[in-house]
Amino acid sequence: ITHAEIVGRFAARLREVRRSRGLTQAELARRAEITVSYVWRLETAGAAPGIDLLDRLAAALGTTPSDLLPAAARPDTLGTLK
Repeated sequence: ITHAEIVGRFAARLREVRRSRGLTQAELARRAEITVSYVWRLETAGAAPGIDLLDRLAAALGTTPSDLLPAAARPDTLGTLK
């Protein structure tokens, strides 16, 4: 299955926030009430979460759902400055 680009951005952001909180995948899984293998799939863009799971993940990480969903790829500001 090929997921939309936002799934990859979500995966990277989920991993980034989890690591910044000092949590293992197992700790996040326990807090969000999902399996460790599902956390791995989410963090490798192998699965796309539903909105209810997005909310649980955000709560487990102490953030907001919108923080886990980057709206678009970051703009190339370096190219703009040139």
